[in-house]
Amino acid sequence: NEVPWYTGIVVVSNKIFVIDGFNRTVRIHGFQDGRLLHESDELESPLMAVCLVNDHEIAVILYNGLIKIMSTHDTPVIRWSRDLRVRGGLDGYRGVVSFKGDLVVCGVRENTMCWCMVSSNDGRVVGTIHQICKVKSRSLSFITAKHNMIYISCDVDFLDNNNGVYAYDVQDPSKYKYIYKHKDLKTPRGITVDRHGSLFVCNAYPYDCIHHLTSECQLVSIITQGIPRDPEAIFCDDGLLYITSLGSKHITIYRTQYP
Repeated sequence: NEVPWYTGIVVVSNKIFVIDGFNRTVRIHGFQDGRLLHESDELESPLMAVCLVNDHEIAVILYNGLIKIMSTHDTPVIRWSRDLRVRGGLDGYRGVVSFKGDLVVCGVRENTMCWCMVSSNDGRVVGTIHQICKVKSRSLSFITAKHNMIYISCDVDFLDNNNGVYAYDVQDPSKYKYIYKHKDLKTPRGITVDRHGSLFVCNAYPYDCIHHLTSECQLVSIITQGIPRDPEAIFCDDGLLYITSLGSKHITIYRTQYP
């Protein structure tokens, strides 16, 4: 295997699901001991993000716009229950999140980072494709959602001034509702939201840290203690943060400071 690039992580049914962007596989690890329970066959395009669709399904989005959905009831064996292909959407996909029965995806179209709603029935784009900002050759974005808000962590280009977190109210998405930029959030990576609506955003370089924000994108604190090098993807479950690191098979579990 090549060096892993764990671009996404979710925890459900006492199992940890990680996706490996480089090796194009999904891996299931045991919740208690972390051992590998199963690995999928290699898929046709790099795996960019994973999300919970509901309490028994997860969705994985590939760079080429294919969304593969699997039931968590079939684990520890990976069986894909259905595929969707995003139609009329973006040029290259980066993130996916479940939103009120449908999916929201983000990615690049004509050198612009964008997001749009996608039908979970047939993959068709619903409504407008919303532009976030111009991007350069190398760009990443990660997405999460809570209530009526979606939050997109955007790394436009290395140390670019547009790097940050962009938040939209899906009922009025014509403009950003909030933007968070910070001198120490130079390379934004994974983003997750807890049950209170607090956000946690990874920063990979030059400071390995996590920015803890309110749901209005105000800074609460910057967490540095115990954060792995080059944090990449993050998932919050029951007061715990599950964090992957670039080039590592190690998963860091971090307990937040409040219940």
